[in-house]
Amino acid sequence: MDPTYAMISAPEKSYGEESLLQTQMALLNSLNRLRDYRKLRKEEINLKVSLKSKIDEVFVLISELRKMFPKVEKKTESDDIFEDFRDREDLSVRDEIERISMKLERLRAGGD
Repeated sequence: MDPTYAMISAPEKSYGEESLLQTQMALLNSLNRLRDYRKLRKEEINLKVSLKSKIDEVFVLISELRKMFPKVEKKTESDDIFEDFRDREDLSVRDEIERISMKLERLRAGGD
């Protein structure tokens, strides 16, 4: 079999060369972005490891501080105080609702 040749015009040749060069440039830009991504990802991982070690150090320091402080027994009375406060708060909200409803009734009675 004999090789077959095709004649291409000058514009076709320049279009082909331009297309090839654009493809090469896009490929090199992608490669550059991939390298930058890998570099940033490695830096991110190093920072995460560093942060984790700092957090571990803080936990160790906190546990050491807890050992230095005197131990205090928790009182259940403080819980009761908070419950009384919540009850008072609920009552005051209920009272406020009642006052507002009475004002609305007066306005409706006076407006008619």
